[in-house]
Amino acid sequence: MTRTAAPSSTLLPAKVILHVGTAKAGSTAIQNALDAQYDTLLAQGILFPRSILRRSNASDHTRTPGHLDLLDSNLPTPLLDELESHAGRIDTLLLSIENLFHYPNKKNLEKLADFLAGRDLHMIAILRDQINWLESFYYETVVGGIRNETQPPSALTQDLLARGVLTYESRLTFLENTFNASKVSVLPYRDACSDLTLLERFTTAARFRLPDSAQLGTARVNISQRFAECIEAHRRLNPLVARLSRQDSQQFSETMKTHYAALHDAGELTEDTSCLPQTLRRRVALTCASENRNLSNRFLTGQSLGLERTAAHVPAASNETVIAKIFDYGIETLATYSDDGRELHQLHCLTPLINDAHVIMTLGWDTPLALAAAKTGKLAIAVQPHQSARVQCQLAHDIARLPGKVIALAHPPTDPDFDAIWRKPWFRTPDIIFLRSNAEERLSQLARVICKPTMIVIDGSEAINVTVPTECTCHGMTHTGRFTYFRLHPPARQTT
Repeated sequence: MTRTAAPSSTLLPAKVILHVGTAKAGSTAIQNALDAQYDTLLAQGILFPRSILRRSNASDHTRTPGHLDLLDSNLPTPLLDELESHAGRIDTLLLSIENLFHYPNKKNLEKLADFLAGRDLHMIAILRDQINWLESFYYETVVGGIRNETQPPSALTQDLLARGVLTYESRLTFLENTFNASKVSVLPYRDACSDLTLLERFTTAARFRLPDSAQLGTARVNISQRFAECIEAHRRLNPLVARLSRQDSQQFSETMKTHYAALHDAGELTEDTSCLPQTLRRRVALTCASENRNLSNRFLTGQSLGLERTAAHVPAASNETVIAKIFDYGIETLATYSDDGRELHQLHCLTPLINDAHVIMTLGWDTPLALAAAKTGKLAIAVQPHQSARVQCQLAHDIARLPGKVIALAHPPTDPDFDAIWRKPWFRTPDIIFLRSNAEERLSQLARVICKPTMIVIDGSEAINVTVPTECTCHGMTHTGRFTYFRLHPPARQTT
């Protein structure tokens, strides 16, 4: 594909080296190493731009998406200014944008390709076998504190397969054509046949040298990435974590990672588990096998990416008790964050109530619903007055496929079929009901249909004076912070 150079790119040197990934394949370590050798590279006529090397992770300033801002901005003015400041000194522009390999916006890719058009472009891809990469990528989307993914790995994998992210040969060919690359190099993330480090293999492919002192640095050891119990517990927490600010979300992530490491040291995690079930691993292996062979024959002189070895491995089963324990610790941690309307303050007060119940009913109160849905063996009935809220609630929990069963139903107080709806067996025998503070009318309605003593929890900013219907009795009313608790006993005629 022939492209016309954009007018703003006249400052670009004749050569461009474009590192395209994939993500989770040592990209951040390489970017930091190249940034540290900024002056060394300049002395060789190579610019590794700092002006567009974003560092926005408040919890870890070594984290960077590389030069991703080139895709997300309308005009790369900072880069042009940096190029102008080194005019006459450089003949090569070195860019690292690992997210190009799974970047979905074709229009932005073509815009960058137009910007780089007319240059002798050498594309370098560092590839990690798909299953190993998926485990690392899914871990980051769930535990990393930015995306706060709630979907199970099967849903994410289906999306990646549909977009061609996991079929490396096809994706690499697409990028090669989009950027009209004159040369393409492929480096396996793990190369058992080489005694060179990843950085040395990268610089060899790019044909420049760094001092012997240049290092990738100590690799981050994410204990939780090797233990599916930590990832699954964190996934179940994410509907609540998503209510935090980005900075608080990242801070929560780091706190939980420390906890995961402590659990590992204490021997409480199940060894050899994986967040990817064996059926999913086999599907990925079958989908990618042919393209991996073609890729190896074209770029790696027959060397395998190692996919067949990771696919054959059968991971151990996770322990649900461990997952539940981690989840409860996460709830205690979330409760330490200031409220600010996010309903997280004193969240841990609800956990023992949820744990002791089997059928949980919530009336327009989503927080206890998120707790119940995360627990195995729970039936959570979400009563929503509006159809849009009801559909959104049901859809969110269907997509997340959490272990607790969630049913979203309507409850218009004026609906003539109200009694008929609420006389369903599982409506009449909830163990606990969560209400908002405007509960007087709801209590009267509940009193007519519940068939056994039921714990009532009312959420309000302060202690509430609750008037119980005359035909019912109330026992043990207490006020704790924003919550009012009591047990509602139905009339004797309804008791079974």
